[in-house]
Amino acid sequence: MIYIMNGNSSVLNSIYLDGLSSKSQVDKTKIDKDTKNKDEALESYISVNNMFGTNNIFIARDFSEYKESEKKSLLKLIKENNHLKYYIEGNIKIKNAEYIRFERPKPWENNKWIEYILKIASSIGLKTNKKVADLFYESFLTNDYLIYNELKKLKILDKEIDTDDFLKYVNHPKNDEISELTMKLVAQNEDIDIKEFSDIEISYLINYISKFFFDLLKIHENKKNLNFSSWQDVKFISDRINLKPKRVADIVGYSFSSKEKKINYIQKYDYKKVKEILNLLQECDYLYKNGEINDSVAKSRIVSSFSKSKN
Repeated sequence: MIYIMNGNSSVLNSIYLDGLSSKSQVDKTKIDKDTKNKDEALESYISVNNMFGTNNIFIARDFSEYKESEKKSLLKLIKENNHLKYYIEGNIKIKNAEYIRFERPKPWENNKWIEYILKIASSIGLKTNKKVADLFYESFLTNDYLIYNELKKLKILDKEIDTDDFLKYVNHPKNDEISELTMKLVAQNEDIDIKEFSDIEISYLINYISKFFFDLLKIHENKKNLNFSSWQDVKFISDRINLKPKRVADIVGYSFSSKEKKINYIQKYDYKKVKEILNLLQECDYLYKNGEINDSVAKSRIVSSFSKSKN
């Protein structure tokens, strides 16, 4: 039987595959885009299973990224021996295959992220509650790999996880420090130094900057003719897009004091520029996670994109 796994949640995908092995007590033969001699690995799997009648499974990760010649030869072998079990990760279509889709919420879908975190916990047999999921989202935003890793650590406690367990055992980032540096970066301060970001994991940095610009994007899409000169304008948008009034005020530059001058990021970054930045962050995140660039290069690209000379 051939199973096609797709969607954008690598975490749920991995949990599913790990579950197959533990429940069935079977071995996995796994290949990915970097595996050399993929054909040989598949041929060995087929030979052993046909000879000894084992119930092992074959997994092809990142199949969409294989060379066309590799895809063709592998699929030929798989189709000729489709009585065995194959799990292929990628956006491909195979006749009579069964499709399994794993989705993660959009970055701005806050409530769905709480449900998603609870789903990850449940998938690994960890009992917890919405308050804990809220804390995870508040600390890690949309970095589901970090959330997954911390949830796995908590599973060792062998109990239902509460907020005290989160505060005691979870290695969450220094939110205030990251938030401060993020705002310093997007404000394009003259004294930005990439060394200031050296102790911050790239995933955290990307998440915090992305969250800011996703919030900014939502305000752009809903602001209509508002100029945010009054608290009523701030409150209207806050209610409309389900964002805290203070967050909206910080983004649109609203201040109760006429003496305090705050940056209006709606004016500083128009809709087109916001989309460009989000695309850059997405690209850096993808390249880093796939090992095509390292932490330093990713940070350099991001920090340099906010330099005053480029804007």
